[in-house]
Amino acid sequence: MTSISFRYSVEHVAQAIESNSVVPFLGAGISVNSGLPVGTGSGKEIPSLNWLLLRSMNVGHQLEEPMRLAASTIGMEPLLQLTQNVCGKSVVRRLLSIFRLGRPNSYHRFFTWLVSEGYCKRIITTNFDSLLEKADPAIRHKVIHLHGTVSESDALATLLQVGKGLPRNSQNVLLNDMRAYSLLFVGWRDDDLDITPTLFRRAKPFIVVSHSVKGRQAELSAPNPYPSPDLAVFRRTVALHGGLWISANSNDFFRMVSNRLGCEGDFEDEPLAADQRTYVANQINEVVRSIPRLHQSLLASDVLWFVGAKDAALSALDGITDRGGGEYRYRKARILSELSKYHDAEAVCDLIIKTSRGRLRADAFSLLGAVRAREANDRAGSGQQVSEDEIAEILEPLNKAREMFQAAKRGQREFGLLKVYGNIALAYLLKGNLPKAARLFTRHQQLARELGELHSEMITCVNLADLHLRHRQPAAAIRAGKRGVELANILGDRKARGFGHWNLAAALEQTGARASALLHYQNAARDLEKLERTGEIRTALRILRDKIRDLRGTS
Repeated sequence: MTSISFRYSVEHVAQAIESNSVVPFLGAGISVNSGLPVGTGSGKEIPSLNWLLLRSMNVGHQLEEPMRLAASTIGMEPLLQLTQNVCGKSVVRRLLSIFRLGRPNSYHRFFTWLVSEGYCKRIITTNFDSLLEKADPAIRHKVIHLHGTVSESDALATLLQVGKGLPRNSQNVLLNDMRAYSLLFVGWRDDDLDITPTLFRRAKPFIVVSHSVKGRQAELSAPNPYPSPDLAVFRRTVALHGGLWISANSNDFFRMVSNRLGCEGDFEDEPLAADQRTYVANQINEVVRSIPRLHQSLLASDVLWFVGAKDAALSALDGITDRGGGEYRYRKARILSELSKYHDAEAVCDLIIKTSRGRLRADAFSLLGAVRAREANDRAGSGQQVSEDEIAEILEPLNKAREMFQAAKRGQREFGLLKVYGNIALAYLLKGNLPKAARLFTRHQQLARELGELHSEMITCVNLADLHLRHRQPAAAIRAGKRGVELANILGDRKARGFGHWNLAAALEQTGARASALLHYQNAARDLEKLERTGEIRTALRILRDKIRDLRGTS
């Protein structure tokens, strides 16, 4: 990366606009000056829907800081999905209704002016509001809302909706514009799972204006096919394609850009923005007050569990599990399992199975099998044998859950089977039945891809590549390995990327492509060297160094 002056970055962006070489990609940040919140954030500097929702929940002072951290970690779509799961669609609709409010500000007027004056062919936005169209109704057909709008009742706001990927028409527009123009990102945060994978596809250099109140910095970068997983996801896309990253007060930056282009704008709060923020906060607080206390505690636990705060998630359930019934017990068992308290988790699952029916009972069977599989895998990893009887005890509840999910309605069926297939595959892997494990992992990967479950698909691809290698099927191992590395790049998972490169290297070595294998072994070593030196990682690095030394000696 090369640092450039702030004034040069202003001139760079202005010239790119004048040459008709950019398409604006606008996020929630451009509507902050209108009094609307962004989606994700701690709320300390800019109001966020996540924090306004989570801070209003009646869950006790001891969870205030974990909830603030969760607000800045969890994406808006996962939070709204959890809210819908617990509280219903009507609560989510009421929360989203705030995006009907507000008046256009200088950002909306500036970017619509660029379109009307012929500087840009269109605007791409993820915003649910219609403030761009209100700023200039004449260009409404040139505004592409990737996630729909609240006013048209087609907003894609929950994880299930965005997890299936962008609608085909929107996907094609984004892909074509990425290849023909530099996308100018303003006010967008990289937490849209249906968009971020697309940004790793072939593209012209990106221009990003990232709002910051901590000074000014601008960096130009050349394309790098192997961006570091240490970078945040959005920074990796810029490193991959090359481009310009500007960290500055975006109000100051665009005031200078607009003046340079002859379009005046103050880029400050609209006159009623402060009143609008107060009204939005009160509206969200009113929605939360309408949610029963038990459901607030359940939602808080789900949110904390989702972001990995397991102890805090368990704390949110304290005192309500018995009164809350099976839904609360299920969550408690799930958390206990992830805290490696397997015996306690099994006891809670058994209680749910005895006292519940329907989907909850199927979930409990699935979780019971997962608990047993996790415990057996831990013991196998430490060198202990897993007996046939123990494998049978894992498979019994999982097969029962599979039967129940297959009879469930669409939606519940697919997500239920996704939970089951991975653990059944693990059981057959522990049993040594590699062909059956491979078939089940393949089905698990297909389901994960259909449902937009990127993390599940990534882990399964790494497992599949390893299984194909054991069967000496290098072509299949290369396909699974490449997909696993691609997903690890998107998700920033260095460990998965390291083992993915290792699988690719081993598969290429089986085909005789020793030079390519050496490159992937080296990439694997670079990734794993950055991890904590557990016994597993130390052993892996020792093997990798031997492999690299052997291949260098024969190349």
